[in-house]
Amino acid sequence: MISKTAGKAMEPGVDQLAVLNVHTPHRLAEVAEVAAELNNRPRKILGWDTPADRFARLVNERRSPLCCDDR
Repeated sequence: MISKTAGKAMEPGVDQLAVLNVHTPHRLAEVAEVAAELNNRPRKILGWDTPADRFARLVNERRSPLCCDDR
């Protein structure tokens, strides 16, 4: 089942179960577009940050200097 938020991001009349079948490049592109839209939408619960911003910040904070040093 697709979440309400993802369902709202789709055009009306889209068969949401068919969208889950991402075995074609066209469907994969549609799902990637919806994911990008949802991940770049600010959220009140995140202090108006986007999920993508929070994820990037978390990844950058957790980088180990030993494995990821750019020397």
